[in-house]
Amino acid sequence: MKEVVDVVDLHDNIVCQKSLPAVLKEGLLHRYAVVMLFNPEGELFVCRRLKGYFAGSLEGSVAGPVFSGEIASDAASRLLHECLGVCSAKQLSFVSRFGFLDDSMRVLVSLFVLRDFKKNVEYDADEVKSGSFLPLKKVSGLHPLFVKCLEMMKKFKVPAKDFL
Repeated sequence: MKEVVDVVDLHDNIVCQKSLPAVLKEGLLHRYAVVMLFNPEGELFVCRRLKGYFAGSLEGSVAGPVFSGEIASDAASRLLHECLGVCSAKQLSFVSRFGFLDDSMRVLVSLFVLRDFKKNVEYDADEVKSGSFLPLKKVSGLHPLFVKCLEMMKKFKVPAKDFL
């Protein structure tokens, strides 16, 4: 299956559709979903991905492109399932949408949170190198996108134990 995404303008209007590799190569603005996964103790699941934008970087749970014809919440559910084996999509809470731009990516992010996750995370060894739940006070070295996500969660007062 060829992964196709919507290229969008700054107002989230679709400009065209292109393959994900072409969008990444050309640095085009596209939609992106991020999920921050917390256990009942308020610890964040962090991992090192093997593929994608964050290969080798510390990532706050899971993130990836929203494919053409897909809505952001469906993309978030897909990513949770594909990368972390998590099927609790009905418990996803939307936090915010924001733009993120750095040297390697131009994305319009839809940020979701999944709180009080009580099961084990069974990450895909082809996607994720390692991962574990950590208290937010011990999380460091995250890719800048996930730092921004944590800032957005604080701004919108998302209830997580370390934000109280």
